[in-house]
Amino acid sequence: MRAIGLARRSVSLAVLSALAVMQSVQAQEGKPFFTPYLGVSETFTDNVRLNEDKVSSLITTLSPSVSTVSREGRINGSLQAAWNISRYSSDEGRNSSFLTLNGKGRVTAVEGLAYVDLAALSSRQILSEFGPRSADGVTGLNNLASTKTFSVTPYLTRRFGSAGTAEARYALIDSRTDGGLGGSSDIENKQRNLSLSASDPAAFGRLGWGVDYRDQTTENSRSRSLELQSLRANLTLRYDAELQFRLIGGKERNNYNSSRTKDATLYGVGMDWSPGPRTKVKALWEERFFGPAFDLSLSQQQGRFVFSGNFSRNISSMGQSALNQAAMGTYDMLMQMTSGLIPNPQERDLYVRQYMRDRQLPEQIGVNQTVLTSSVFLSRSLNLTSGYQGSRTSLFLTGTRSERNSVSSQEFSIGSDFENYNKITTTSGSILLNHSLTPLSSANATFTVSRSEGDRNASARNSSRSRSLQAGLSRALSKTVNGAITLRNVRGQTLANDYTENAIIGTIGLRF
Repeated sequence: MRAIGLARRSVSLAVLSALAVMQSVQAQEGKPFFTPYLGVSETFTDNVRLNEDKVSSLITTLSPSVSTVSREGRINGSLQAAWNISRYSSDEGRNSSFLTLNGKGRVTAVEGLAYVDLAALSSRQILSEFGPRSADGVTGLNNLASTKTFSVTPYLTRRFGSAGTAEARYALIDSRTDGGLGGSSDIENKQRNLSLSASDPAAFGRLGWGVDYRDQTTENSRSRSLELQSLRANLTLRYDAELQFRLIGGKERNNYNSSRTKDATLYGVGMDWSPGPRTKVKALWEERFFGPAFDLSLSQQQGRFVFSGNFSRNISSMGQSALNQAAMGTYDMLMQMTSGLIPNPQERDLYVRQYMRDRQLPEQIGVNQTVLTSSVFLSRSLNLTSGYQGSRTSLFLTGTRSERNSVSSQEFSIGSDFENYNKITTTSGSILLNHSLTPLSSANATFTVSRSEGDRNASARNSSRSRSLQAGLSRALSKTVNGAITLRNVRGQTLANDYTENAIIGTIGLRF
């Protein structure tokens, strides 16, 4: 417990230190560091608890926020943080506040040698896939919890020969969630990952080599540490400048199912293909201690159209799934779409932030599929994301399917869905359409569906489903003030009850 607390304080200190350096660098360049923003919203809902016994409420939310970006000097990254304060007319005991945070960046300590990667996430998420699914983070509080994930990764890298690289990396990923108003147990998960690697893809002309050692430890305050070590060697063949193949072999050991470690042999193949500067295809298959592991990915950008797809099966954790979920949000897609239009990354960041605020676009599109558990699990997931930004119309589509299986004993799953189910499957899809009506106003609509299934055995199963439809109008009232009004309809079905919700939301935002 003490180690977890010390690690959490170390991560927070590292993030604050990075922000201080960023502020110093940009101050020296005479550029603004913070972009402050204040949002105020009024939500009237006819079912604030999202259950069969409807209780209406007027919810007032005050959201001061700041955002910053740095793409020059020793800092490369972006950060957005908001403190959300909500007050309820129906039940003062439900009054609450929570932090939303999304930041990632890299600090260059010594050019060409020493770096530090940083990531910080904080939001409200559903505690259980089989409870009511909130559409806004302020309704259905009994199935919501504040989650936080911080990651600090210092590493050393050095080139040798014509194309060789050696790297030593240490990653600390610290995740936790409170039990929420539903009274569930707190969940915490800390991972320490050490990796040592060296490779030279051109050591023998088109033939190359690589070696990689990894040591991963997962800890929580309730049970023993989970450990996984692996050693891989690979032989690479560079067919041409665009295509490369890999043969992989090695050993690994873990103690996931018992305190005694078990050894296993691993082997596999991989491919990297870049047919163009904006198209990348990667494929990896390995035979491991849990069976086949694979990772197939495709990314494509053509003008203002972007697409990414990923199909994978591997061991994961709460922190890793949270970081993967945040890897491609609305902000990231718009930054890619407008890279040709606005080459300067800082100017592009200001444009994208203002574009999202004026049109009331969410940070994430679709259903968050982060698993809240102290344990590790086997995840097989399919993620498809695409977006298009036209002169007046923007369209975003997401589709996901994930199957998560517990791979450790039940003592690691207290307070999570894995305490009751061995396998959890979630399928979801979302579409967001935005259209500019005039230079100052726009209309948007969002439709999201999801279904979750839990299996303990052939006779013990559970399922839930939800559907959310939102439509709204937004308008710039001045150069610094925008307003929006949104209508929402939610329908859900759980084992305990069926529920519906209708809401109207009014929002005013002020950029300083």
